[in-house]
Amino acid sequence: MSEGEVAQPMQGKPMAGRRCLVSGGTSGIGRAAAAGLAARGARVGVIARSAARGREACAAIAAGLPAGAAEVEVFVADLASLAQIRALCAEVAQRWGRLDVLVCSAGVISTPRRESEDGVELNFAVAYLSAFALIRGLEPLLRAAAPARVVIVSGEFHRKFDLDWDDLQTRRRYNALRAGSRAALAKVVLTCELARRWSPAEITVNCLHPGGVATGLSRGLPLPLRALLALARPFQRTPEEGAATALALACEARFAGQSGGYYIDERLVAPSAFACDPESGRRLWEASEALLDQA
Repeated sequence: MSEGEVAQPMQGKPMAGRRCLVSGGTSGIGRAAAAGLAARGARVGVIARSAARGREACAAIAAGLPAGAAEVEVFVADLASLAQIRALCAEVAQRWGRLDVLVCSAGVISTPRRESEDGVELNFAVAYLSAFALIRGLEPLLRAAAPARVVIVSGEFHRKFDLDWDDLQTRRRYNALRAGSRAALAKVVLTCELARRWSPAEITVNCLHPGGVATGLSRGLPLPLRALLALARPFQRTPEEGAATALALACEARFAGQSGGYYIDERLVAPSAFACDPESGRRLWEASEALLDQA
């Protein structure tokens, strides 16, 4: 199929011919989402911090599918580095030429406070700013594949704190829960702002709460919270269950043209009032652009 040709789904493979990129795709919800997209016939790119880990994830995904059924490949980038994200976007443009679906599921929980090589608080850098940078860098490829979809994994913790415009990176009174909650909120604010800026006929963007999922992110939490989560583990969702809403938003026809939504278990739910406020969206956009310009 030529670069400019519109992909047509094959019977039984609703995403055949589609090109889908997943951040956080080497483990947890992201890996489950990448596997689900591959199972539906998509050509899937997994963003990995190391080539070795990316190859391992891709091999595991392919092993769960019929021989020759999966096209899963690695794109190497440390999402804490804006320079590496820029290089990644250029590589996707060179190798693929267009992008039908972008799933942003990367995250990290850091205790104590740490900063990226760009001087950005690490939770904010990986969970939020990488999504913003990927979306900005890959927007021309999404437009080339229109109608395209962006799916952002956030969570209910976005309701716990508002963004502090004087301390966006949680330099004061840092703790992992506050930093992670603010990064989750920033992703919901970004979703609402992008929906205001984009025509849903070209690109839709939605975000979701995956539920309480057993992933490796809890390793960065303080010991008391890790102990509570360990007790709750038997009742937590699997990564596959957590990825179900992301896959529905990425693939299913019923979500075509739907943009700016926050979903739980495939149901549209109102996010926090702060997240929906256009002034919040404007201020976060300007602050995010400034961080990209400084790097």
